[in-house]
This record gives sequence, structure tokens and C-alpha cells, in this order.
Amino acid sequence: MVKNMPMREKFEHFWYYHKVHTIVAIIVVMVIGTSMYQALTREKYDLEISYYGTLPLGTEETTRLEEYLEGYIDDTDGNGEKNVKIHSTTVGLNPENGNTVNFDQKLIAELTAAVYPAYIFDEGFLQKAGPEAKGSVMECAIDLCSNTSIAEMLNLGDGAVYWCTRMLYERESDKEKAIKAYNNAKMAENTIRGE
Repeated sequence: MVKNMPMREKFEHFWYYHKVHTIVAIIVVMVIGTSMYQALTREKYDLEISYYGTLPLGTEETTRLEEYLEGYIDDTDGNGEKNVKIHSTTVGLNPENGNTVNFDQKLIAELTAAVYPAYIFDEGFLQKAGPEAKGSVMECAIDLCSNTSIAEMLNLGDGAVYWCTRMLYERESDKEKAIKAYNNAKMAENTIRGE
């Protein structure tokens, strides 16, 4: 029956019985294609740092610090460029603010998943997650403003922010990328210390 139909009627017949399947298949292919494109074209960084604080780091200050640190790290992804990215999270520390709990949970999730090898905290977050905090996974806390070049870049006035390098987790020790990121964090740490 279908074999003898003209092409237009075959298409109408197919569409009548397979319309939903065809639309779902097209959507699935589009989602997979978009995801693959984003994964393949995503910019890669040699060092990613997460900032948590009540003091907002401006775009200019962040860019200057990224460019400064790029001079002291290795090219770990082999693209011939040294790239640093600071992911900024600014939040108030008012316990009545519901967002504070969300940001605390976000920070805990990042630390647990070993997302970033280094963090920049202000006083409040340093107390929560810095090396002196209970159960901390941070190796050190260095006042960024102790480095005069960085202090001038950040222009924080009386505000203090601290560099914290996250410990390399045992489960990461066999992951080459994690080790390279950790080593870049330690190089940046030494630069901040003035070593």
C-alpha cells in the first residue's frame, strides 16, 4: 500500500504516524549537538580561582589580577597561552539573609568536588573556610594586600582578602590535570608571598 503511493503521500503518511518521534529525535539531536559544541569550544584556563567575599571585586581589578598571575604560572593545557580566570561570588554575611546559606552550600560543594585549586576569601569567608576553620582543606592564608603590586591592583582600601590554596585530595593525586592546576596555584601562592 505505502509502496505504491506518490512521494508526497508517503511523507504525509510517515508524518501522521511518526510526528512525535521525529520531533523528539530532532530535539535530542539538537541538545546533544549544542552540548558537544559548548564542551569543545569552552575556553580552557591554566588556573581557575574562586573568590568569595562581601567586598565586590570589580571587573578591572579582577582582570588586572588575572593578567598579573598569568606571568607566574605554567601553560598546563598546551595551547601556548597562560590563562587565569577568577570566578567572583559576592555575598553579604548577614545570617538572616537566605542567600548566605546558599553561598555557604555552594562553597562546600566546590570544596568537596575539588572544583578550584585556589580561593580568595575576605575575612568572613576566611573564618568559615580558611586554614583555621574546622575541617578546613586549605593549606595557607596569605593576605593579598601584603604584596604591594597586588594591593595596588585590587584597590580595596582597608579591606583584606586572602589567598588560600586548597590541599590536593588523595583521590586527585592520579589526575594529571588536578596536579597541574595545584602546581599553578602553588606558583601563584609563591608569587604572592614574594618568593
